[in-house]
Amino acid sequence: MKYLLILCLLIVTSVSAQNVVEVRKAYTSIENDKGAIESLYGQLEHIFEDKFTLSAYKGAVMTMLAKYEKGGKQKKAYFKNGVGLIENAIKAEPNNIELRTIRLSIQENAPKFLKYHSSIVEDKTFIIDNFKKTKSKEVCAFVKDYAMQSSSFTEEDKIQF
Repeated sequence: MKYLLILCLLIVTSVSAQNVVEVRKAYTSIENDKGAIESLYGQLEHIFEDKFTLSAYKGAVMTMLAKYEKGGKQKKAYFKNGVGLIENAIKAEPNNIELRTIRLSIQENAPKFLKYHSSIVEDKTFIIDNFKKTKSKEVCAFVKDYAMQSSSFTEEDKIQF
């Protein structure tokens, strides 16, 4: 029985880790593709806030969906709820570089009137300071790919990646 419990735990952990890898890959390729954004949201729709990385991706996708919603109230609700998921994930795991990169990607691209830009400098600094400490090659690749195309990072900053 003990071995069965351990096996189940390993399978659940493996599936969850695989989902993060798949979601991360999908997230990097959905920019301005409504169908891809909706598809990824469909995969994340039932993610709960206790899965912080997936929850942050869900929040980011919700903010992207906001621009395709009709009516100001719906747009605002999607954006606000998405931001809430991102911020809750970062509050739970403030030292998670992937979460900081997700938030930075949304803040850099959020329209100015939404006033969601207050953590850009903080996240950029955190990413630069912690990039080399990151053990996951997949997370490093995700962060580096984002930083290389980001307007927040100078050419001097980009050399550090």
